[in-house]
Amino acid sequence: NFRKHYATSVIYDETGSVLISYPLSVQNKTRNDPPKIWLLHLSDFYSRRGVRTVVMEPSIKDKKALFCDPFIYQNCVYLFNRFDSTILSVAITGKNRGRTQILNTHPDARFQKPNNKYANRCLFLLRNIILVYCHQRLDKPDEEPQLWILKLKTMTWHRLHLILNHHHPIGLVNFQKSIKEELAYLHGECGRIRCQERVHLYQLSTMQDSVTMVHFILHSFKLMQNKWQKIKLQFVTVLKLNE
Repeated sequence: NFRKHYATSVIYDETGSVLISYPLSVQNKTRNDPPKIWLLHLSDFYSRRGVRTVVMEPSIKDKKALFCDPFIYQNCVYLFNRFDSTILSVAITGKNRGRTQILNTHPDARFQKPNNKYANRCLFLLRNIILVYCHQRLDKPDEEPQLWILKLKTMTWHRLHLILNHHHPIGLVNFQKSIKEELAYLHGECGRIRCQERVHLYQLSTMQDSVTMVHFILHSFKLMQNKWQKIKLQFVTVLKLNE
């Protein structure tokens, strides 16, 4: 059933696609109507009868938080706080089911982390990290998108310096890992009126220690690495994920 102030989306865990419904905020919730998170594994839904959803009732004290961009990692659901640097963690299974934690994320060695005024994040889980594509900054509409890594073991951010000439996707953006973990795709509209393609597709080839991004339409572009290592190819640049 439709619930006010809730969002529904498809995310992924190690078993496949998961339908999640979660509260955007808890500002209007009461004791008689506590916030809930629903999970439904779609593979179970299509292969069995009478599959029940997993329901959790997180205890959320921050009434001002606006939740978004859920993902699942090690039997917990994580929700970003849209305009803050914290992440909500809710245990899915076991004795701690429903246990809620507010986790702080930490800047990199240069004291940098994603600006909280980016309106949109697109992300996917890759082993023990999250790759996050931030775009459409509210206070600076012309600011270019940014590509970040969040290391989940330490909750530490690390920026990948990304330059995709002027064709960076900012509208109808989709950033997803393929069935084969070593490939992922970034797709979206660049918003440039005079751009002949308008829609651009980038392929990411992820390896054990690195990420490679290739533009299928071979316009000139750069994908630059941090200061301690640069590997330049004609159309491909390799980004080390682990220092």
